[in-house]
Amino acid sequence: MKSKRKLSREEYLSLFKGRERKALALAWRNRDFEIDLYWKRATYFWTFIAASFAGYVALISSESFELVREKFPQVEYVIICLGIVFSFAWLLVNLGSKKWQENWEAHIEILEDSISGPLYKTVLFKDSYSVSKLNKIVNLFVLFIWLILAVKYAKENEMVDLIIIASSIGTVITVFTMFWPFGKTQSSKKVTFSVKNVYYDHELNKQEVEEDELV
Repeated sequence: MKSKRKLSREEYLSLFKGRERKALALAWRNRDFEIDLYWKRATYFWTFIAASFAGYVALISSESFELVREKFPQVEYVIICLGIVFSFAWLLVNLGSKKWQENWEAHIEILEDSISGPLYKTVLFKDSYSVSKLNKIVNLFVLFIWLILAVKYAKENEMVDLIIIASSIGTVITVFTMFWPFGKTQSSKKVTFSVKNVYYDHELNKQEVEEDELV
């Protein structure tokens, strides 16, 4: 049994027959909500990535860098691994957020025809830039910088110990699980609900009184 299938335009419109206006309003609201979440998530990851960069720069520019290296020589590599994980997660979150934004925009573009006309689809005849694509390019550039720093560290340091191995394996496993399969949304799911028994206090008190009378 296939988890999902493509709908024809007629099948799609039949799902919202008589409810097109309400569906269009919800699609607009959900689109705006996704855009708001997109930038909140971007800020969230930028905070972690900026902190990682700041920590890395502060470490290598510190006068006590050699002293730190003597006590914890792997700290530089651990920070780089964190930067790689955060940057890759940010990339996948950007792609996921964009997908849901495009999902609601597709609903708007189809449903608006019979309600407001092709307003959303009618745009200025002028080339422009995509904010989300530019954000993704910056994202890839940041990830590339972290990978370069990792290669630089590997060339300058021949030491391989348990922390370096564990950090490398942990980074690879984390990136792999985010990319496939655990990081992807489900195309279908099966749910089961149960109903809790809820009583008002006065009903319980009444029942207790009746039981006392019987006794």
